[in-house]
Amino acid sequence: MQKLTKQFVLAADEVWRLQGGFDPKVYRERGGADPECIAFQDMAGDGHYGPGAGSKQGIYVCTPSGDFLASINSSRPRNVAKMLERGLAKWRELSVKAKGVPAKSAKPTHRFEWSCPKDGLRLASTLRYLPANHDPKSRRKTEYNHDFLWFSRKEARQFLPKKASVGAKHTLPELLFQRISRFNIVDAVRGETRPFRKAEGSITTEVTAVQGDVVVLRVTGSTKAEGRPRRPGLYMPDGIKSQLLGEARFDREKGEFLSFELIAKGVGWMHPRRFAGAARRAQVRNIGWYFTLTPKREDGFYVSPTHLSSYGVPWSRRTRR
Repeated sequence: MQKLTKQFVLAADEVWRLQGGFDPKVYRERGGADPECIAFQDMAGDGHYGPGAGSKQGIYVCTPSGDFLASINSSRPRNVAKMLERGLAKWRELSVKAKGVPAKSAKPTHRFEWSCPKDGLRLASTLRYLPANHDPKSRRKTEYNHDFLWFSRKEARQFLPKKASVGAKHTLPELLFQRISRFNIVDAVRGETRPFRKAEGSITTEVTAVQGDVVVLRVTGSTKAEGRPRRPGLYMPDGIKSQLLGEARFDREKGEFLSFELIAKGVGWMHPRRFAGAARRAQVRNIGWYFTLTPKREDGFYVSPTHLSSYGVPWSRRTRR
């Protein structure tokens, strides 16, 4: 049901919404009164997890009208390709009349992307595992993932010191630091993960140049986040330490960032007591994150950050205004 783009990432919040909406009383039960959730539940109920409550995560093939054709929950290309072939075969069996049935009306009452701060700071992040020996010439792991990070216009201005003169330094407010370190400096390389409960450290910006209305910033910092519930089958570190380095350019006249590049390099660890036998070899993983500005879109559609509903700020709303 979600609009697809080249940058599309199915965020955990969006899966949660489609599976149950934002009303706890109908959590994962047809999505309450939200038409889009009901349409998804009706279609996904014929899929690999069947009808009723519970997870409906996966890849689905359906007709324009929302009738189910095939589905799977797998990250293996061959398995996904076979599922797509099954869906295509069923599509070919349909009559011309069945293929021409228009899409069902499923106007949602809530979408997470409606909270997008169009005049704020929108960052896209790419994360992947790094070589264990820190040698850039070593063979790279193929896994990688994307996510997003949003700040309102007012929050974006809090990256700068009050007096933008060369040499001036500024420490990010705790709310913004926690948002970055708990929600985005995480090991989501292989998919869904959960935020940390707490984080320590700081992120500092320093003015390195002032070019008319444009302020050039150097970004540095360190994070240490710990404490999260584990989920069987997913690698979810007990903690992550990271070092950050970046540069950004802010236009004071326009009130927006012209460029923003930030690299974080860290290590995620799990306590030895959580492992047995050969699994002890996976206690530590080196991870890298790269943040940059999300390209502006003429249609105004931006994929929401995975943990947007946990931001805890007025502009990150769960319902439509």
